[in-house]
Amino acid sequence: MFLTTGEKIRQARKQFNLKQGSFHHFGITQHYLSMIETNKRQVPEQTLRDIYEAFIQLTDGEIQSVYTFEEFCLPIESQVSQWLEQQLNSDVLPQNYEKLMEIAEKYSLGEYVISIDDQMGHYYFKEQDYSMMAYYYRRAIASSINFEINPAELCIKFARYLRKIGEYEDAVSNLCLAESTAKVLE
Repeated sequence: MFLTTGEKIRQARKQFNLKQGSFHHFGITQHYLSMIETNKRQVPEQTLRDIYEAFIQLTDGEIQSVYTFEEFCLPIESQVSQWLEQQLNSDVLPQNYEKLMEIAEKYSLGEYVISIDDQMGHYYFKEQDYSMMAYYYRRAIASSINFEINPAELCIKFARYLRKIGEYEDAVSNLCLAESTAKVLE
C-alpha cells in the first residue's frame, strides 16, 4: 500500500520492463540501483532526480502518468500521513476504524492514533451512543499520555460532551484532568 522510494523504483522498472542495467547510460550502476531498490542506501535528492529523469527518457515520459517527481520522492511516513489525513476527512472512519488504527500504530503516528479515537468519540456523540463516545475519548486521552502529547484539549472536549448529556461529575473530573495536565506541561 505504501512504498519506499526504492520499492517505487523497482515497481516502475518492472512495470516498464526495464533492467537495472538500463540506467547505466545515465550514470547509475546496476549495483547502486540494486542497493537503492532494497533500501540499503539512502539516496540524495539529486540522484533521485537523475533516476526520475532517466525513467522519463527510458519510458518516453510515461513514468509521469504513474508518479510525479514529488510522489516519486515522497517518504513512506509522508505517504502514510497523507493517506490517513484523507481517510479522516471522509465518512468512512467508522467502517475502517480497525484498518486506520492498525496503520497509524504500525508507523507510530501518535497524533493520528489520537485523532482517530477523537473522531470516533465525536461520531458516537452525534449517534447518541454515549458509552461508545466515552470509550473512544478515554482511549484518545490515554494515547495522548502514552505518546507524551498534552491531553488537555481532549479532556476539555470530552468534558463538554459529558456536560451536554448531564454527566456533570465526570465532566468536572475531565476538566480537572485538563487543568492538571496543562500545569504539568507549562
